[in-house]
Amino acid sequence: MWIPIDGTMNFVLQKRHFAISIGIYENGEGKAAFIYDVMNDDLYHCMSGNGAFLNQRRLAPLKDIKKKDALLGLNVTWVQKNPRIDPSIMAVVAHEIRGTRAYGSAAIELAYVAAGLLDGYFTMRLYRGILRPGLF
Repeated sequence: MWIPIDGTMNFVLQKRHFAISIGIYENGEGKAAFIYDVMNDDLYHCMSGNGAFLNQRRLAPLKDIKKKDALLGLNVTWVQKNPRIDPSIMAVVAHEIRGTRAYGSAAIELAYVAAGLLDGYFTMRLYRGILRPGLF
Protein backbone atom coordinates (compact mmCIF):
# COMPACT_ATOMS: atom_id res chain seq x y z
CA MET A 1 0.00 0.00 0.00
CA TRP A 2 1.28 3.48 -0.88
CA ILE A 3 0.43 6.34 1.47
CA PRO A 4 1.05 9.79 -0.07
CA ILE A 5 3.01 11.94 2.39
CA ASP A 6 3.28 15.63 1.60
CA GLY A 7 6.07 17.48 3.35
CA THR A 8 8.48 14.57 3.13
CA MET A 9 11.48 16.68 4.15
CA ASN A 10 9.55 17.82 7.23
CA PHE A 11 8.61 14.19 7.92
CA VAL A 12 12.23 13.07 7.78
CA LEU A 13 13.94 16.04 9.46
CA GLN A 14 11.43 17.74 11.76
CA LYS A 15 8.67 15.23 12.49
CA ARG A 16 6.01 17.94 12.05
CA HIS A 17 4.17 19.84 9.30
CA PHE A 18 3.60 16.84 7.06
CA ALA A 19 0.32 15.35 5.94
CA ILE A 20 -1.34 12.48 4.20
CA SER A 21 -3.52 13.82 1.40
CA ILE A 22 -5.99 11.89 -0.70
CA GLY A 23 -8.36 13.19 -3.38
CA ILE A 24 -11.09 11.00 -4.83
CA TYR A 25 -12.19 11.79 -8.37
CA GLU A 26 -14.77 10.18 -10.61
CA ASN A 27 -14.61 10.92 -14.33
CA GLY A 28 -12.37 13.91 -13.59
CA GLU A 29 -14.77 15.42 -11.04
CA GLY A 30 -13.78 15.82 -7.41
CA LYS A 31 -15.93 13.75 -5.05
CA ALA A 32 -14.04 13.78 -1.74
CA ALA A 33 -10.82 15.08 -0.27
CA PHE A 34 -8.92 14.22 2.90
CA ILE A 35 -5.88 15.95 4.36
CA TYR A 36 -4.63 14.42 7.60
CA ASP A 37 -2.21 16.48 9.70
CA VAL A 38 -0.61 13.51 11.42
CA MET A 39 1.19 15.23 14.29
CA ASN A 40 -1.83 17.37 15.28
CA ASP A 41 -4.31 14.53 14.68
CA ASP A 42 -6.43 16.87 12.53
CA LEU A 43 -8.43 15.59 9.61
CA TYR A 44 -9.56 18.19 7.06
CA HIS A 45 -12.17 16.68 4.79
CA CYS A 46 -14.97 17.44 2.38
CA MET A 47 -17.39 15.67 0.11
CA SER A 48 -18.92 17.19 -2.98
CA GLY A 49 -21.80 19.49 -2.01
CA ASN A 50 -21.42 18.97 1.77
CA GLY A 51 -18.95 21.68 2.81
CA ALA A 52 -15.56 21.35 4.46
CA PHE A 53 -14.77 20.04 7.94
CA LEU A 54 -11.94 19.96 10.44
CA ASN A 55 -12.47 16.72 12.32
CA GLN A 56 -16.20 16.92 13.19
CA ARG A 57 -16.50 20.73 13.02
CA ARG A 58 -17.93 22.30 9.88
CA LEU A 59 -15.63 25.04 8.57
CA ALA A 60 -17.10 28.47 7.93
CA PRO A 61 -17.23 29.71 4.34
CA LEU A 62 -14.23 31.82 3.39
CA LYS A 63 -14.59 35.59 3.37
CA ASP A 64 -13.13 38.10 0.96
CA ILE A 65 -10.35 40.21 2.45
CA LYS A 66 -8.25 43.09 1.23
CA LYS A 67 -4.82 42.26 -0.14
CA LYS A 68 -3.10 44.41 2.49
CA ASP A 69 -4.66 42.21 5.22
CA ALA A 70 -3.82 38.84 3.63
CA LEU A 71 -1.61 36.21 5.19
CA LEU A 72 -0.29 34.09 2.32
CA GLY A 73 1.27 30.64 2.50
CA LEU A 74 3.91 30.15 -0.13
CA ASN A 75 6.48 27.74 -1.39
CA VAL A 76 9.91 29.34 -1.25
CA THR A 77 11.04 28.02 -4.64
CA TRP A 78 10.43 31.53 -5.99
CA VAL A 79 13.46 32.84 -4.08
CA GLN A 80 15.77 30.12 -5.38
CA LYS A 81 17.71 30.63 -8.59
CA ASN A 82 15.60 29.34 -11.47
CA PRO A 83 15.57 30.55 -15.09
CA ARG A 84 11.78 30.01 -15.34
CA ILE A 85 10.84 32.09 -12.29
CA ASP A 86 11.19 35.86 -11.97
CA PRO A 87 11.49 36.48 -8.21
CA SER A 88 10.67 40.16 -8.61
CA ILE A 89 7.02 39.24 -9.30
CA MET A 90 6.57 37.54 -5.94
CA ALA A 91 8.63 40.20 -4.17
CA VAL A 92 6.02 42.78 -5.18
CA VAL A 93 3.20 40.57 -3.86
CA ALA A 94 5.07 39.84 -0.61
CA HIS A 95 5.46 43.56 0.05
CA GLU A 96 1.78 44.31 -0.60
CA ILE A 97 0.31 41.77 1.84
CA ARG A 98 0.27 41.47 5.62
CA GLY A 99 2.70 38.55 5.74
CA THR A 100 3.82 35.17 4.47
CA ARG A 101 4.26 31.72 5.93
CA ALA A 102 6.04 28.63 4.60
CA TYR A 103 5.20 25.41 6.42
CA GLY A 104 6.78 23.04 3.91
CA SER A 105 3.62 21.04 3.18
CA ALA A 106 1.30 22.24 0.43
CA ALA A 107 -1.45 19.95 1.72
CA ILE A 108 -1.34 21.51 5.18
CA GLU A 109 -1.18 25.02 3.75
CA LEU A 110 -4.21 24.36 1.54
CA ALA A 111 -6.05 22.91 4.55
CA TYR A 112 -5.15 26.06 6.50
CA VAL A 113 -6.70 28.13 3.70
CA ALA A 114 -9.91 26.09 3.98
CA ALA A 115 -9.91 26.63 7.77
CA GLY A 116 -9.32 30.39 7.42
CA LEU A 117 -5.85 30.25 9.04
CA LEU A 118 -4.24 31.42 5.79
CA ASP A 119 -5.86 33.61 3.17
CA GLY A 120 -4.23 31.92 0.20
CA TYR A 121 -1.43 29.65 -0.95
CA PHE A 122 1.01 30.20 -3.80
CA THR A 123 3.55 27.83 -5.28
CA MET A 124 5.57 27.71 -8.48
CA ARG A 125 6.16 23.95 -8.43
CA LEU A 126 4.06 21.16 -7.01
CA TYR A 127 3.36 17.51 -7.71
CA ARG A 128 -0.21 17.21 -9.04
CA GLY A 129 -1.08 14.27 -6.76
CA ILE A 130 -0.40 16.38 -3.67
CA LEU A 131 -2.32 19.35 -5.00
CA ARG A 132 -5.54 17.59 -5.99
CA PRO A 133 -7.08 17.15 -2.52
CA GLY A 134 -6.47 20.81 -1.78
CA LEU A 135 -8.13 21.95 -5.00
CA PHE A 136 -11.34 20.08 -4.38
